[in-house]
Amino acid sequence: MRFGFSRYASRISLGLGYSVLPDYLCKEWIAENRLTLVLKPTLAVTNHIWLAYRKSERQSQQTAMLLNLLESASKVVNS
Repeated sequence: MRFGFSRYASRISLGLGYSVLPDYLCKEWIAENRLTLVLKPTLAVTNHIWLAYRKSERQSQQTAMLLNLLESASKVVNS
């Protein structure tokens, strides 16, 4: 059975357990006191994203544009 965030968070808010949830999904729930922040880590969790492409496309304009876009977005998020 697959649960969406709201359904899962509802169970947590009813006291049916603890969970590690992404803060961007929980902001509203915390502001409304529907969830309680128990621990906020000092270091944020990071995800590494890998871009896979064919060797033959390494020099293509589309690949270069996508790499530049991802690098730019990463700099904005990490600044």
